[in-house]
Amino acid sequence: EAARRIMSTSPIPIVLVSSQLKSIGTETSAKAMEVGALAILDKPESIESPNYAVQCQEIIETLRIMSEVRLVTRRFSKAPASIKIATAEIGKPEAVPLTPRAGQIEAVFIGTSLGGPQALMQVLSTLDNTIPVPILIVQHIAIGFTKGLVEWLTHTSSLPITTGTNGIKALPGHVYIAPDDQHMEITPNSIIQLVNAPPDHGLRPSVSRLFSSAARHLKERAIGIILTGMGNDGSRELLMMKETGAITIVQDPRTCLAFGMPTAAIELGAAQHILSLEQIGPSINKLLTASRLSY
Repeated sequence: EAARRIMSTSPIPIVLVSSQLKSIGTETSAKAMEVGALAILDKPESIESPNYAVQCQEIIETLRIMSEVRLVTRRFSKAPASIKIATAEIGKPEAVPLTPRAGQIEAVFIGTSLGGPQALMQVLSTLDNTIPVPILIVQHIAIGFTKGLVEWLTHTSSLPITTGTNGIKALPGHVYIAPDDQHMEITPNSIIQLVNAPPDHGLRPSVSRLFSSAARHLKERAIGIILTGMGNDGSRELLMMKETGAITIVQDPRTCLAFGMPTAAIELGAAQHILSLEQIGPSINKLLTASRLSY
């Protein structure tokens, strides 16, 4: 309720820091995202913990980025609405026009971090409810918060959205979000695999693991997308996807809450198409329609 009042009268970036994330509950976490919480972080453990320095640095870096975000006043109704964000100006990237190509697409892969929940809501809410392929997503988020994310996104999209389950086949028209603290990968026959391997550069799940499996197994039959986020997770693996024939899309950094991941991908040459957030959903529809008509 406090967050709702703040965003209705004097909007500022809201970061939720708690030592009780696992016990917050799905309903509470979903409401936090609905009213505009932009990040959910674990409270640092005791100073003796080996994770203490890393956790403190994550909070500092998140707050630094949030200090550059400008928000507008929100008026709330019963229906969730996306938060409006005005990002700081950075260098203008050279966008590549999106042209559908002939060829079968079997899955869409999305990686995102800070600012991801609102970006995912924008993308998923604009997708056709008859899309012919599954969508697999890695969202960096604090442990205990993924279920709330799934519930919130379910209320904003007509697509079925669940956490990925080990051993199930990824079904067309379904969205799968990597569960807490497990890497998610895809097999050649579109079976979801959850892997308890060590974190990649401190991240589990990691975008890198998901994109790497897509590059190995689906090659040109995939679409890879990087949205807003800190760091560079998935940038090299998006380049791998591009080199194996996949279509690659990166959110225009000027429309990102955090532009680290998109900028890293662009600088590596991994982006075939650089699109604003509002363009990404309709572009996926366009690409999948062309893929379906080509067969």
